[in-house]
Amino acid sequence: MDGCPSIDRRWRDRVRRDLRKFHIDENTWFKECQERAVWRRKCRDGLRETTKERLAEGEVRRSVKRNAAATTGQRLLQIPSGPSHVIPVRGPSGRDRTLHVIGV
Repeated sequence: MDGCPSIDRRWRDRVRRDLRKFHIDENTWFKECQERAVWRRKCRDGLRETTKERLAEGEVRRSVKRNAAATTGQRLLQIPSGPSHVIPVRGPSGRDRTLHVIGV
């Protein structure tokens, strides 16, 4: 091994992590990649499933934040206590939003 072993180890760890995410066996991936059509299908299917999982996790996180904000009646951004001014602002989607400026 040339170079810094920690960098090499990091790269291998990342490859292993990605193989696991794509549900590809770490012990047989090298044999599987020899057949291009099989390998491309495995990568494409793994990417599709990983993307679905990532999007579903994001939806869960956003719904938890929305529900927490709705139950407490507060915005997602916690405004620290202290003197503040409220400035109405129109957001990029055209909806009215409130901008809090602290300590002005």
